[in-house]
Amino acid sequence: MKNKFLFLMILGLAFFASCSDDDKDPFKNYSADFSGDKLALKLNGKEFSGMSVSFNSKNKKNATLTLNALIPGEPVLELTNLVVEELSGDDYTFIGENKNDDRTVSVEGSVKSGVLSLNTNFKVTSKVVGKWMLGGISELDNVSDEVSLSPLHFELSTSTVETVTLPVMLFGGEYDENNNPIYNTPFVLSIDDANGNGFVPFVQNIVKMLLPQYLYSIELKENGSLIAIYKGINEDSDEPLVLEEGMVRYNVVNGQIYLVIDITSLLGRSTESSFNIEEMLSNGIPLKLQIEEGLLRAYVDKDMMVPFMQFMPIVKGLVADMEPVNIIVGEIKAEYVVKFLDDISYLITTADKVELGLNLVPYVEVPAVNSQSFSKMFGNTVMKFAR
Repeated sequence: MKNKFLFLMILGLAFFASCSDDDKDPFKNYSADFSGDKLALKLNGKEFSGMSVSFNSKNKKNATLTLNALIPGEPVLELTNLVVEELSGDDYTFIGENKNDDRTVSVEGSVKSGVLSLNTNFKVTSKVVGKWMLGGISELDNVSDEVSLSPLHFELSTSTVETVTLPVMLFGGEYDENNNPIYNTPFVLSIDDANGNGFVPFVQNIVKMLLPQYLYSIELKENGSLIAIYKGINEDSDEPLVLEEGMVRYNVVNGQIYLVIDITSLLGRSTESSFNIEEMLSNGIPLKLQIEEGLLRAYVDKDMMVPFMQFMPIVKGLVADMEPVNIIVGEIKAEYVVKFLDDISYLITTADKVELGLNLVPYVEVPAVNSQSFSKMFGNTVMKFAR
């Protein structure tokens, strides 16, 4: 009997000793949130402030790191099955990766004295990576022998609107007492024109003439940065400008490309307004993607556009005090622009289908657009559609 009692005591001591060892598991109390001065975060070598991450380590084999609002289009990204190594005291290190067909996110971090130093690497593996240019400005970018691209992808179908009045009053053939032309003819276009002179082809033609003068190329880099080579609208110099790396970041998620814009850096000023645009854009502006051989199409549809119509009053407020602008064949006034914005808002919200975006093709060197002939081309195009 004494031997049996001694044996049970030994088993009991072994059991409690085992429990005591489990209590000393160095990972069980490591779960914590890190932000502010408790977090030093870098993404592809660049420091990011104002971020937050969460570390969860309930046991040695189940450690997870959550990145909050760091990767475009993935506001809550979890990296599971981290490899964790204990250091002295409550300090530790970890390493892990989250990978799919479009991108790879890897992390390497260490917690020392309650401060997390986190190096995050982001690599895009999608087919969008590369240097692109606007479609429709080179003989080399035809998708087929029959179809030549426009830089603008624009599809519109509506059963509620038949015409669109553009914000331009055309010259009606009359002059005032000082022999100045009188602009009194509204510029009205039908939505569906059997002759190809409707609203959609008009917009496509204007964009085809105008946009290539200002946007030369777009590069979607492997590190998630979007680099644009462009000409400033009010710049007299022909020297192209370069959008600074990191100003616009992107990611591809489930067939969409998400763009995160550093609004403050881009505008060089505070963006305080009646709505928080930075919060609105923090997760990324989503664009649908169509990727084919020789074509990258990024666009928004009606469902994406309608929520932004709530900001139309703000846009109208920005143009309400604009000075009249004379163009070759007409005059643009604030009242015309405001009315046009109202019409566009109604058109979008009631349309059966709207798609609007850019057609991009692989970049090649092409001759520069002759800006001196633009005025003539614009005038000819306006008059063609006004007839």
